[in-house]
Amino acid sequence: MTGGGICYSPNTSDELAKQLQMLLCDPIKSQDLGKAGHEKVHSYFSSEAMAKRMIKVYKDVAKT
Repeated sequence: MTGGGICYSPNTSDELAKQLQMLLCDPIKSQDLGKAGHEKVHSYFSSEAMAKRMIKVYKDVAKT
């Protein structure tokens, strides 16, 4: 999980609306969530991180 979002029960438009209202009324929380999500996604999907995971895959395949 990225820490950059909110959770609500699926197929509950009232709950979704409530969560969206909360974000609209709390711009600091919205910014914090956006920043957390951006940082997590950037660290996981950076070229360096993806290259390290690919090297691990190649090493694991070479062992078999």
